[in-house]
Amino acid sequence: MSASAGINTEDEVNVFVDLDHNHTRGSDFATHNGRKLLIARGVTKMARTEIFRAVRGLAVTQLVRVCPDAPPMNGVMRGQIYVQNLPCSVVAHVLDPQEGDVILDMCAAPGGKTSHVATLMRNKGILVACDRSKRKALELRTLCEDLHLDCVEPLKMDSTHALLPKDKVDTAPQSGDYTSVAQVLARAKQSTPSQARLLQVEGFYPETFDRILLDPPCSALGLRPRLLHAGDADNLAEYTNMQRNFLWVAAFLLKPGGTLVYSTCTINPKENEQMVHHALQNYPLKLVSQGEAHLGDRGLPGQGLTDEEASLVQRFDPANTDLDTMGFFCAKFIKTGPIRQDQTPATP
Repeated sequence: MSASAGINTEDEVNVFVDLDHNHTRGSDFATHNGRKLLIARGVTKMARTEIFRAVRGLAVTQLVRVCPDAPPMNGVMRGQIYVQNLPCSVVAHVLDPQEGDVILDMCAAPGGKTSHVATLMRNKGILVACDRSKRKALELRTLCEDLHLDCVEPLKMDSTHALLPKDKVDTAPQSGDYTSVAQVLARAKQSTPSQARLLQVEGFYPETFDRILLDPPCSALGLRPRLLHAGDADNLAEYTNMQRNFLWVAAFLLKPGGTLVYSTCTINPKENEQMVHHALQNYPLKLVSQGEAHLGDRGLPGQGLTDEEASLVQRFDPANTDLDTMGFFCAKFIKTGPIRQDQTPATP
């Protein structure tokens, strides 16, 4: 972040975005020689020095907004509503959770889809919500408390490691329901310190979830508005490799006959249609109709899916003016049979 020298309070200023990310915090805007984009005009409420020293506060009030006005909805009617984009809202309906289900949300933060799923299952059942960040998992806990959703169990967990290793699976007692998700969580509650807000869970046994929602980290090429995107081909390849690891775990944790929903907020076919093709080729998964929740377009041709398969996935494209949504993708699978745990992840 940079600013022109000599700025004082109540000065009228133009607000630009540094499209090349060249300026360091506290630098002089006069030295800027890269690309920039005007996004607003405003009046300063702090002097230049204070702007760079302050950790929080209001530095500039807006006089003229160049971009369309889209006020933030964070905190609006807290505890009563959670605002989402249309495609994000569709995902929970595609998953079609039922009362009493045992469900896994592998990448749950910030919690919009998680809380929606919990609401649709009428807060009855178990919804394990994982995020690798402790801070985000705690924020998810707070969100669920605000919404009175006590069926959700947020965990600090990298879901690519959510499947217990084979040696622990092989030595687990076979009597009763020892390996069930409910029992895993019950044992974790006994061993986790009472003051802790998050349970300490090592992992889960294979084929113990009725439904799984996998909305993995992605290139986010469907989000808007985006002033720039600094990714390259190597960066995109990293995402697809990571997504395949998530899919491998999801395929093992899902019960035969269970439902897996895979979604992304990108328009990149390598992370969408080609990832679906990868799943169909390597795991006992079958694409199924998304029913009334299918509001988007069909999948792209020439990306590994048959014409019928492309009709079963849905893609939201910002270019579709009829829907006027962000870019998004969603696929729904049914697991058709068990998998051996000694099967290794499919190579990229």
